[in-house]
Amino acid sequence: MEQELMRRLHLLEERMLALEQNIIPPSSQRVTSKDAFWALNHLQEQGFDGVLFAGQVNAPEGGTVAWQYGLPTRAFLNQEWDPAASVLAALGSPPRLRLLRAILKGQTRNAELAQLDEVGSTGQLYHHLRELVAAGWLKSTGRGIHCIPGERVVPLLIILAATEALDLQAGEDQ
Repeated sequence: MEQELMRRLHLLEERMLALEQNIIPPSSQRVTSKDAFWALNHLQEQGFDGVLFAGQVNAPEGGTVAWQYGLPTRAFLNQEWDPAASVLAALGSPPRLRLLRAILKGQTRNAELAQLDEVGSTGQLYHHLRELVAAGWLKSTGRGIHCIPGERVVPLLIILAATEALDLQAGEDQ
């Protein structure tokens, strides 16, 4: 009984902190509506003016990565955007995107990554890996082995999905 009370108190404290920071907290509720805009409709019902990102991915090494983040529009507009430049710049290279995709698919050893088409020489491979590690997109898990940190998997896929959505929209506008 006391453990349940402590658990509920902890959840309540987390929600209060999230409300105070105007951040949408993770939710364990499932929406089962077949409406294509169920997430947007829910945000509108809550009167939320901002952006919410969420996803759940089965990781190649096992386990599930679940992630959610939301901010009101005014918070986005009031924060500094400059720090995002290095994180986004690290993704602005086709060889680096190929490396991230290969690693996410389970090719984690440098020897395997060196065999990928259009990654370049071994020196270029290590340069790209260093850039991705410096930006937080990769971490070394051992000698010559890299992985995408769990907390970066869904954000990476969200960024890629957003670029795909922009490409689709551009095609419709033409």
